[in-house]
Amino acid sequence: MLPLLGRDGATGLLSLFNGAKRGPFPAGDLAAAVDIAARAGLVLDNARLYDAQRSLAEALQRSMLTEPPTIEGLEIVVRYTPAARTAEIGGDWYDCFIQHRGVNFVIGDVAGHDISAAAVMGQVRTLLRGIAIATQASPGPLLDAVDTTMAELQLGTLVTGVVAHLSSVEGRAQSGWQLRWANAGHPPPLLAHPDGEVTVLNTTPALLLGAATGVVRSEATTLLKPGDILLLYTDGLIETRGRSIDDGIDLLRRTLSELVAPDGAQSTPVNLQDLCDALLDRVLSSDPEDDVALLAVRPVS
Repeated sequence: MLPLLGRDGATGLLSLFNGAKRGPFPAGDLAAAVDIAARAGLVLDNARLYDAQRSLAEALQRSMLTEPPTIEGLEIVVRYTPAARTAEIGGDWYDCFIQHRGVNFVIGDVAGHDISAAAVMGQVRTLLRGIAIATQASPGPLLDAVDTTMAELQLGTLVTGVVAHLSSVEGRAQSGWQLRWANAGHPPPLLAHPDGEVTVLNTTPALLLGAATGVVRSEATTLLKPGDILLLYTDGLIETRGRSIDDGIDLLRRTLSELVAPDGAQSTPVNLQDLCDALLDRVLSSDPEDDVALLAVRPVS
């Protein structure tokens, strides 16, 4: 019996058996067995260490991905899917909170895929929430203020993100919501209409948070009517080693259109929970290389 030794002691035992007719193990076999046991012990120890690291990072990340608040007139669905590989976890997040007689929806991605990225994500998420409530800033200035604060605190990381603010149109609360959004180097949101038409909400390209100081990010506005679906997502949903971001966005756009209007025409509104599950099932790789955050919003009449 040989111990399988890890960094802090034995992780198991290797038992060798021989029949009586074969006699004792030769010295060479025993030496090889000792070497195999030592290597196997380190392999098992590494596997347990990586599993513990992944579990800790995922637990930290999920603790910050809270359920969205209940907002009258809006249906909100969120999803988070960790990567299949141990190292690829930690940076993606979504958020939703009430601000300035409206609602802020946030999607973001911190550079890196480990527990450090999960920790920085928590810092950036908290900074964005606090600055938004304290200043009541609109999406563009809010992202700029977060960028400045990250530089002052010397976080030393890069972050992509979209902030989208929804407020009911004055005097027309039942007919639409104004969407005002800004983008810091993140994949663009999608806007699906009940007839299956999907618009990619592109804006003037802006730098990631943490890339440079003094950046002024532009804002754009549009109107969301009852039945429209606003989709925010992270790049893990659309980008793989064999698929570019542009191709991934096009696939997501086409898939969203098919799910919203299966027959190419307006029909019974799709269940938003089922829609998000179907998007992940049809667009996301079966062996995802990155974690994915997804947020869908639909005004209801």
